[in-house]
Amino acid sequence: MPAAKFELLLEAHFKRLAVEDVIAMKHQMIAAIYSNEGYNGPEAQTARMQAVDEIGEKAVQAIAKIRGGVEPEADQIPDTPFFRAMKVTTVDDSPEALGDAARELKLIQGGQPESPVAS
Repeated sequence: MPAAKFELLLEAHFKRLAVEDVIAMKHQMIAAIYSNEGYNGPEAQTARMQAVDEIGEKAVQAIAKIRGGVEPEADQIPDTPFFRAMKVTTVDDSPEALGDAARELKLIQGGQPESPVAS
């Protein structure tokens, strides 16, 4: 294995370990907040939820810094073949749009095929 490839794999491995540590720390901090009796009571519930939300936001920011990128947007989908395949558009299932497939489906269902659609 070339040294450059090894260095990239090693860096990716350490980044994964760091992300796992941040996630574990986040879970421990949230567990500590829920076990803290100072957050008991109706008015303290809001403070508890704000603290948990803040911990979550800080964890996301820390993970983004570790990965060397910016914080991902919730509605932003990367333009890669994997995600492109997941994008669903409206489907035109009219016989004109389906062409030969519609005629074949009608034959399979036992009907008479229509005349071929002119393109």
